[in-house]
Amino acid sequence: MLRRRRGLDRTPTDGPQARTRRLVPGLVDAGWTLPASLAGDQPPVATRLGVADSPWTVVVDGRGAVSPAPDWFTLDWAVGADDRWYVPAREPGVEQVRVDHAPVVETRMRVPSGHVVHRVWVGRGPSFPGDDEWVRVEVENDSTLPIALAWIVRPWTPDGLAAVPNIDVAPVRDGSGPWLIRVGDVAAVLPRRPSRWAAGVGDGDGPDPLATVLAGEASSEWDDGRGLSIFSDEGLASVILLVPVPHTATSSIALPRGVESISSPLGWPAGGPDAAAVARGWSSLADAGPRLELPDPVLADALAAARRSITLSHRVVRRPAEDMDRAAPVDHRITAAGGWGRAAPTPVGEQMEILAALAWWGQDDAVDRALVDWPTGQQRGGGFGSEEATAAALRALAVHAVAAGDAGPARAWLPEVGGAVEWLGRRARRAGPGVDPHVLADGLDAGAVLFALLDQPEAAAAMAADAAGARRRAGAGPATAPVVDLDAPNVTPRAVAAAAVAATRAGAEAAAVWALLRRASSTWTWSDPERWIGDDGLVPARMLSAVARLLVDDRPDGIAVTTWLPPAWWGLGWEVHDAPTRWGRLSYAVRWHSGRPALLWELGEALGGIGGDPVLTAPGLDPAWSATERRGEALLAPVAPPEGADVGPEVATGGVAVAAPPRSVWRPQDPGPDAPAPSADPPAPGPPPPEEGGSFT
Repeated sequence: MLRRRRGLDRTPTDGPQARTRRLVPGLVDAGWTLPASLAGDQPPVATRLGVADSPWTVVVDGRGAVSPAPDWFTLDWAVGADDRWYVPAREPGVEQVRVDHAPVVETRMRVPSGHVVHRVWVGRGPSFPGDDEWVRVEVENDSTLPIALAWIVRPWTPDGLAAVPNIDVAPVRDGSGPWLIRVGDVAAVLPRRPSRWAAGVGDGDGPDPLATVLAGEASSEWDDGRGLSIFSDEGLASVILLVPVPHTATSSIALPRGVESISSPLGWPAGGPDAAAVARGWSSLADAGPRLELPDPVLADALAAARRSITLSHRVVRRPAEDMDRAAPVDHRITAAGGWGRAAPTPVGEQMEILAALAWWGQDDAVDRALVDWPTGQQRGGGFGSEEATAAALRALAVHAVAAGDAGPARAWLPEVGGAVEWLGRRARRAGPGVDPHVLADGLDAGAVLFALLDQPEAAAAMAADAAGARRRAGAGPATAPVVDLDAPNVTPRAVAAAAVAATRAGAEAAAVWALLRRASSTWTWSDPERWIGDDGLVPARMLSAVARLLVDDRPDGIAVTTWLPPAWWGLGWEVHDAPTRWGRLSYAVRWHSGRPALLWELGEALGGIGGDPVLTAPGLDPAWSATERRGEALLAPVAPPEGADVGPEVATGGVAVAAPPRSVWRPQDPGPDAPAPSADPPAPGPPPPEEGGSFT
């Protein structure tokens, strides 16, 4: 076995970025297998995992390598098949998806006899004496032959090289039960002793221990059952542990979180939730908000993933209790990166954008608790540092008050709300050319909603007047918003997402939403090259906000549904259920009849303090149409099919217009082997259209 005498404590003291610049060239020259974010200086591609109400998030990269915490270590994997070793980090036949859109990631790698499936998720269980949180990783042999599985402990994360001066692998008791991997703290638990191992350090020109495994030279000798210890002066220790996996069998490893000290031996976590159960739990959480039925399956997938992932931007940190008779103090943090990457703490304006998205999409409880610290970023004078941040702060409070039907947080911070609104009103009255008037109008309108809900009608009217003035200055479009080349390589996903929000805020064409989908990873995440983040939580928050306003725009005089018609949606139906607005919860559906959209809607009771009769409009379908009834149906004016649309029967025949289903913006959609063959006969003509303004049912 490999041992190195530690001698003096030479644990590296430089940070990950400095270590990466200093040591990566030597690792490359020595033939180490590195992730692309280190070897090729490419932004990491990753997916954040975790549980609700936790301080931590875990990331898994696009090849299945799991990093449980920043600046700690990464657990990679490789597979020995009947012909050779397959290393996911450099294999072409690797696919990655979410399980039911949840923060549960499945990575499939092709081998000659089938596939090997790697899954990772985070859950809580009853067996752990700490905070009872586990990262579970399992590898299923979905091939016809047995394989050898390599668990690889690496001294890096997607952010850069970490400091791993020592790794210990040892049994919990006598060697017959679970084995622990320690990288400082307990890093992982194996259910039994590995069959073989290899170890190495990156000091000098030390070889990659993976090369030892690939050469078939892994050791089967253990030091009298005491395990393995490896030391590295440069903090570049790496260990590989091999376990056999028979056909159809599964091998697992568990990574505990929150371990500070262990008073009793740590065993294998029995009885925790499996991947399917965790995915169901995330679905239950996401189902609490508005429900959509969209004609675009790609956008629907992206929204479903974003609704689940955005919860991970709300982290709960429990501080030690000073008094055993009282609950431990809790800090609520809104973060776009969860501590990953090279970013500073998330700015207050971005935090408020995330909170507004959480609120609209049904995460009332998380937002209510996070708003306890709402005025933390407020500065002297009442603003939050900029017009955009102040408007976002007011909007977060207003969206939560509308969606949850609870103005309690706003009432608790009434003086601070008044200060923010006054500051924004002053800025709106003397706004310069560099400020988007739509942003000012948005923030002032949010202030008007808050004052109305807080029984302050005079203040609400004054804010509504200021908002109307800002809206008049905005004119027909976002003239002050920067023009963004949506597909330019140097334009970040954050910038594309900001363009989508700006477009839907102004009621303009929202092509940026679909440009954003083209930038996504296979698990619906977006990298941020400026902050070196593999999963930027601000991007899905902005996408959720943009789509919400595209479908339901809550305005001072009423509600605009479908503010812009995506070309691929022509002739297809969609539905929105229980969308929150100040005027009440709105549900509506769009159907098509001979090239004419038909709209059905139902609007609930308005919130207390909101007066007047809302006007319902559909600018993207029929700009001239409006209605004041809270429930009804209408046949709107004909809409010309977009140029090049694959339309079924001629509109003039009186049949129901049928457009080809929208294709994926970045990958083909396969109908599957059981899909019926297309019919050569045209559909039978439908009933004649009703008279103008009549019912279409």
